[in-house]
Amino acid sequence: MAVTDMIASHRSRRGFSIIELLMVVAVGATLMALGTPVLRGAMANQRLRAGAADVGSALSEARREAFRTSTSARIEVDPADGRISVFAWDSVANAEAERKRYYLPAGVQFNNVGAVTSFTFDTLGRPAALPMTIQLRLANTTVIRTVSVLGTGRTTET
Repeated sequence: MAVTDMIASHRSRRGFSIIELLMVVAVGATLMALGTPVLRGAMANQRLRAGAADVGSALSEARREAFRTSTSARIEVDPADGRISVFAWDSVANAEAERKRYYLPAGVQFNNVGAVTSFTFDTLGRPAALPMTIQLRLANTTVIRTVSVLGTGRTTET
């Protein structure tokens, strides 16, 4: 067989060899093995940030309701089920009513709250008592985010 015949038969071959396919699968598996823990950690941190944002939103909403209705408003956190409820005065019912309810994302829990706890804003939207801080953490880790309310009523997140 001539060299030109061997080159021609080699060029007419279609597809990939099993070795080439196994190499691609091995490289893909290695990349997945290296990337999965990083992705999992990033997703957990995003859930923690989302939980802190929900707490901040609840605090801001309670502050706005207190200022808007010229009555006190509060949020209530329940560590048992990760619930965050906003309560404000309802002039129609002439009683305090729950305005909105949030839940912490899966894997996020309150860190410094042991039982159902209320955080109240006065009629001017200022915290009734300082310090007003709520810490959240990822379950089984030491990663913590803190949501604080300043004396002016402004919410900060660290």
